[in-house]
Amino acid sequence: VVFFTAGDGAMILFGLPEVAPDDAKRALSCAQELLVTISADDLIAAAPHPTPVRIGAHSGEVQATVLGKKGRSTPTVTGDVVNTASRLQEQAKIEGAILAISNEIYQEAGQPDVPGLYNVGPVMLRGRRQSLDLWLLGPSVSLEQM
Repeated sequence: VVFFTAGDGAMILFGLPEVAPDDAKRALSCAQELLVTISADDLIAAAPHPTPVRIGAHSGEVQATVLGKKGRSTPTVTGDVVNTASRLQEQAKIEGAILAISNEIYQEAGQPDVPGLYNVGPVMLRGRRQSLDLWLLGPSVSLEQM
């Protein structure tokens, strides 16, 4: 499971090195907690030029590798799932949302009842050949109720 945030960029992975049955649920809980924490701390509003945080989440297999040489190596993951999570973050911006998740991760998480989360149906994401069923959480949702 990949959970990808925007801004300066952070990628949070669930399911490495071992896949667990609740990876998708934990990824969505993490996204919610991150949004609530950022909202509570007023990090966005306090910035001189606020940059909204937007999160995209998708689920599937990734390829884990280590880049660089010994002593200067960096672990990373690649693959369609990583690219799709990034595109979901972009779609959140286009849609004016703070969270965009694929139907895959929504289903794997057990179809959670997240206040304000709604399905927009199939959406074509940049760089993809097939549409992806998409769920969004708008910026006007009360994050304290999540």
